Amino acid sequence: MSGELAEGDAHLRMSDHDREQVVARLYEAVGEGRLTMDEFEDRLTGALAARTFGEVVPYLADLPATVPISGAAQVDLKVVGSPLRRIGRWIAPPRMNINARGSSVTINYTEAIVASPVIQIDLSLTGSSLRLIVPPGSSADLTGLTLHGGSAKSGRMSTVRGGGLHLVLTGEVIGSSLRVRNPWRWPWQRR
Repeated sequence: MSGELAEGDAHLRMSDHDREQVVARLYEAVGEGRLTMDEFEDRLTGALAARTFGEVVPYLADLPATVPISGAAQVDLKVVGSPLRRIGRWIAPPRMNINARGSSVTINYTEAIVASPVIQIDLSLTGSSLRLIVPPGSSADLTGLTLHGGSAKSGRMSTVRGGGLHLVLTGEVIGSSLRVRNPWRWPWQRR
């Protein structure tokens, strides 16, 4: 984005796709070690609030120009016969591939730094359990899953994208269990 704006373009309004490209570049920069987590958070907040191209220039100005990003950053997780946990503070990529065989996987988004409001997760689960813990107000779309002797539950969550984090799950669940849920609370804490 840096160096790509012509004179006068700074006042043009950004589309959601333009904003996603800026977010993907920031995500890439923190992965390269060019930004600290605090810098990433500040720039991400600013970029998501920006309305025009001119407003995002300061967040990208000191980063080297890259080839335009056609797809979002993706992480591949592969686990066989072991537990895997992503909890606490971590950077959640916009796309994930999870391949688990005979494993227990827990991914907690409640404290994660989420670079995109929609996260695409492609699954290949065999004899495994996967728990996705999402913040209140989140939603999940499980219609892209194929179940073979497995189960997929999202509790009382909405399947339609609302204002919070939205997970889109696709792939195969073979002899496995998938559960998308909010953090557990005592009954008197729920409202």
